[in-house]
Amino acid sequence: MNSRKKNTFDHIGAYIYAKISMGKTRVIKPEEINGVIGKDTWWKDYDTIYLEHEEENRDEFCVKDPKQILKWAIIMDNDARSDRYGLNSEFSNTRCDFI
Repeated sequence: MNSRKKNTFDHIGAYIYAKISMGKTRVIKPEEINGVIGKDTWWKDYDTIYLEHEEENRDEFCVKDPKQILKWAIIMDNDARSDRYGLNSEFSNTRCDFI
């Protein structure tokens, strides 16, 4: 029996929030993922691959161009890994210049 509430999921490590310019998008199901992982054959027809999760509150996508990422933020658990990797403070020298 699943005791989780609707629209919640177990969280381990971090949440990643992003504002994406999706462009022309191909929606795939989990069983189709091996057809796109590590391949750029979809680039001529699509800008984004969107994975349709069985859990509707999860999103997963792949964009062909980093310029499609308009804004992003990562919210991390504050644990030993945060300190070890130097992720325990804000910084602004990221590729997208946003944290």
